[in-house]
Amino acid sequence: MAEQIRTNLVHQHLWTDVVIHKTKLTDLVHGTPPKTLHPDDIEIRSEWLVPARSNDDWTIKQWDECFHEAEGVAGKDVDRMLMAIVDNDSTIVYYFVYKGLVKPRKN
Repeated sequence: MAEQIRTNLVHQHLWTDVVIHKTKLTDLVHGTPPKTLHPDDIEIRSEWLVPARSNDDWTIKQWDECFHEAEGVAGKDVDRMLMAIVDNDSTIVYYFVYKGLVKPRKN
């Protein structure tokens, strides 16, 4: 599944430096998008992604472990990740998951 996500990021979304990191919990994908992903982002930043199937159930503990694993590989704090959800028809959707609470955006 991580390879499918890597291929989608590289060929469909034009990400660069996309690498799959095998961890105890799951494979994590890391790469750099061609532009900012969120309106509040000032500059392009590398992103961490967690592969998941659409029927997976995730707990807060599992997310905490994913953040911990990514921080171990990155050697620095990771404040957000993308959940890359693969559906049965091979469609992939991406959702932000933040570490802790995030203030709402001001309009």
